[in-house]
Amino acid sequence: MIPIEQLNINIELFFEKLATGSNKKELSELDREIICQSLLGNSRQHIAKILNSPEQKIRDRLSNNIYPRIAELMQLDQEQIAGNWVKLLNLLLHCDRGYKLNTAPQLNNDNFQGSFGRQIFLYPPNQDIVELQIQGTKFYQQGLYYQALKCFIWAGKKEREIYHIGNPEVLIYINNCLNKCLIAGSATFYHENVLHWIDEQSQYNIVNPEECQILACVPWHWHSQKNGCNSDNQLGQRFCQTGTQLWGEENLTWRSATAFDSVLIIIRILEICEIKDSQSLLINMNKYFKEQKKQVKGVTGNIEFQENGDRLNPPTEIVALKWNAQQQKWQWTIENRILNSEWATPRCANRIL
Repeated sequence: MIPIEQLNINIELFFEKLATGSNKKELSELDREIICQSLLGNSRQHIAKILNSPEQKIRDRLSNNIYPRIAELMQLDQEQIAGNWVKLLNLLLHCDRGYKLNTAPQLNNDNFQGSFGRQIFLYPPNQDIVELQIQGTKFYQQGLYYQALKCFIWAGKKEREIYHIGNPEVLIYINNCLNKCLIAGSATFYHENVLHWIDEQSQYNIVNPEECQILACVPWHWHSQKNGCNSDNQLGQRFCQTGTQLWGEENLTWRSATAFDSVLIIIRILEICEIKDSQSLLINMNKYFKEQKKQVKGVTGNIEFQENGDRLNPPTEIVALKWNAQQQKWQWTIENRILNSEWATPRCANRIL
């Protein structure tokens, strides 16, 4: 395990200043240990195991005693720094703050130079991790933040798997990469796996909930102003109400809505045509929607198609990954931005064969 001394931080001075605010009481040994372990990149769950203490106790000490002191010292709201140990590391490692003990050594076999002034990486024995760190640094210095982000995430993941601890320097790089690049994806990006991934990163203090920039473009969302639960689309309203009763609100996604509309398309053909088999269904569907240019009202809006099978005026909703502080979890929510609808169109979800 990496000792706190290797961060070259005057941690005792930091502890002393935390006791000079409105709360003059000295930090307990438990609080000191929690701060040190957090600065070293450990999650609350891991700290609880290290200290052989219930996770709820760790959470309570952070919320009730540690975060308030740090927020007062940094002159920030507690919500801005809660869980954001990367911001604190940037403060402590800044050469003008007085917490950094000595100048980082020159590049040699034991460490290599980072790009934040005189800052260095703590050199792990595993050469694969070192290569990822070096490559990530090069990408960062070139302004290729997305490529740098991938290198540092893999380096951090490997280091936690092998040594069961994160590298604080890597966390700073990852945080700055995330702040410098906007990650956007198509409708397939809207997935529970992304929520699980971002939750895992935030546990290791890699992601700042206030600065996370991850977007996805989907054809429907529960809170859509055009087709959602409170929209003028009555079918959309009923879909939300019935779907919530059957499966729950969180399980109603754009996949549910487009699947429902696909069934509506088939039902419309069955209502107006005499269908004998699947082939006649496709023929009549093609004639009705492509040739006659008919449309149906669906959960995702008016459903009509061009001759090539692409949906005409497909719906687009820009959603962002946001931290729900009240429910303590990540969620996809409607993003109030106006983006170019041409690149945002999710073609793959809006086509008839």
